[in-house]
Amino acid sequence: MRKLIKFKNKDFLLLTTLFCISLLCGCGFTTSLYTSGGSRADGTITMTVTYGALRVPKINWEAARKKAIERCRLWGYSGGYFFETGNRECVDYNCNTYRNTYTFQCTK
Repeated sequence: MRKLIKFKNKDFLLLTTLFCISLLCGCGFTTSLYTSGGSRADGTITMTVTYGALRVPKINWEAARKKAIERCRLWGYSGGYFFETGNRECVDYNCNTYRNTYTFQCTK
Protein backbone atom coordinates (compact mmCIF):
# COMPACT_ATOMS: atom_id res chain seq x y z
CA MET A 1 0.00 0.00 0.00
CA ARG A 2 1.30 3.45 -0.89
CA LYS A 3 1.89 6.12 1.68
CA LEU A 4 0.74 9.54 0.63
CA ILE A 5 2.70 12.60 1.66
CA LYS A 6 0.49 14.99 3.53
CA PHE A 7 1.33 18.67 3.58
CA LYS A 8 0.06 21.28 5.88
CA ASN A 9 -1.24 24.41 4.18
CA LYS A 10 1.89 26.43 5.04
CA ASP A 11 4.21 23.70 3.75
CA PHE A 12 2.32 23.45 0.47
CA LEU A 13 2.35 27.23 0.01
CA LEU A 14 6.08 27.38 0.74
CA LEU A 15 6.91 24.57 -1.69
CA THR A 16 4.72 26.08 -4.41
CA THR A 17 6.33 29.49 -3.95
CA LEU A 18 9.85 28.06 -4.08
CA PHE A 19 8.99 26.07 -7.19
CA CYS A 20 7.61 29.14 -8.97
CA ILE A 21 10.65 31.23 -8.02
CA SER A 22 13.01 28.55 -9.32
CA LEU A 23 11.15 28.51 -12.64
CA LEU A 24 11.38 32.26 -13.03
CA CYS A 25 15.06 32.46 -12.07
CA GLY A 26 16.04 29.84 -14.61
CA CYS A 27 14.40 31.61 -17.54
CA GLY A 28 17.05 34.24 -18.26
CA PHE A 29 20.06 33.63 -20.48
CA THR A 30 22.96 35.72 -21.70
CA THR A 31 23.39 36.02 -25.44
CA SER A 32 24.93 38.17 -28.14
CA LEU A 33 23.10 39.64 -31.08
CA TYR A 34 23.83 38.20 -34.51
CA THR A 35 24.03 40.27 -37.67
CA SER A 36 20.93 39.74 -39.77
CA GLY A 37 21.21 42.47 -42.38
CA GLY A 38 22.20 46.02 -43.12
CA SER A 39 22.86 48.69 -45.70
CA ARG A 40 26.34 49.93 -46.53
CA ALA A 41 24.93 53.02 -48.27
CA ASP A 42 22.76 53.96 -45.28
CA GLY A 43 25.40 52.89 -42.76
CA THR A 44 22.99 50.70 -40.81
CA ILE A 45 23.42 47.20 -39.44
CA THR A 46 20.50 45.07 -38.32
CA MET A 47 21.19 42.77 -35.37
CA THR A 48 18.83 40.15 -34.01
CA VAL A 49 18.22 37.75 -31.13
CA THR A 50 15.65 34.91 -31.21
CA TYR A 51 14.29 33.32 -28.03
CA GLY A 52 11.45 31.27 -26.58
CA ALA A 53 8.39 32.87 -25.03
CA LEU A 54 9.28 31.81 -21.48
CA ARG A 55 12.90 32.95 -21.70
CA VAL A 56 14.23 36.46 -21.21
CA PRO A 57 17.45 37.29 -23.09
CA LYS A 58 20.14 39.28 -21.31
CA ILE A 59 21.95 40.81 -24.26
CA ASN A 60 25.69 41.36 -24.11
CA TRP A 61 25.53 44.89 -25.52
CA GLU A 62 29.30 45.44 -25.43
CA ALA A 63 29.95 42.36 -27.61
CA ALA A 64 27.17 43.42 -30.00
CA ARG A 65 28.60 46.94 -30.25
CA LYS A 66 32.10 45.62 -31.00
CA LYS A 67 30.73 43.31 -33.69
CA ALA A 68 28.78 46.17 -35.30
CA ILE A 69 31.71 48.62 -35.18
CA GLU A 70 33.91 46.00 -36.84
CA ARG A 71 31.41 45.78 -39.71
CA CYS A 72 31.18 49.60 -39.90
CA ARG A 73 34.95 49.87 -40.20
CA LEU A 74 34.95 47.38 -43.07
CA TRP A 75 32.52 49.73 -44.81
CA GLY A 76 34.70 52.80 -44.18
CA TYR A 77 32.94 54.21 -41.12
CA SER A 78 34.71 54.93 -37.83
CA GLY A 79 32.08 54.12 -35.17
CA GLY A 80 28.40 54.11 -34.43
CA TYR A 81 25.57 53.63 -31.95
CA PHE A 82 22.41 51.60 -31.41
CA PHE A 83 19.05 53.28 -31.83
CA GLU A 84 17.12 53.63 -28.57
CA THR A 85 14.55 50.90 -29.17
CA GLY A 86 14.30 47.64 -31.01
CA ASN A 87 11.47 45.78 -32.69
CA ARG A 88 9.91 42.66 -31.14
CA GLU A 89 7.96 40.29 -33.34
CA CYS A 90 6.27 36.94 -32.94
CA VAL A 91 8.02 34.33 -35.10
CA ASP A 92 5.57 31.42 -35.09
CA TYR A 93 1.79 31.01 -35.09
CA ASN A 94 1.38 30.54 -31.33
CA CYS A 95 4.03 33.12 -30.38
CA ASN A 96 6.22 30.49 -28.71
CA THR A 97 9.27 32.16 -30.28
CA TYR A 98 10.10 35.85 -30.50
CA ARG A 99 12.67 37.85 -32.45
CA ASN A 100 14.06 41.18 -31.26
CA THR A 101 15.73 43.28 -33.95
CA TYR A 102 17.95 46.28 -33.23
CA THR A 103 19.48 48.78 -35.66
CA PHE A 104 23.04 50.05 -35.33
CA GLN A 105 23.87 53.34 -37.07
CA CYS A 106 27.43 53.67 -38.37
CA THR A 107 29.04 57.12 -38.15
CA LYS A 108 31.97 58.77 -39.94
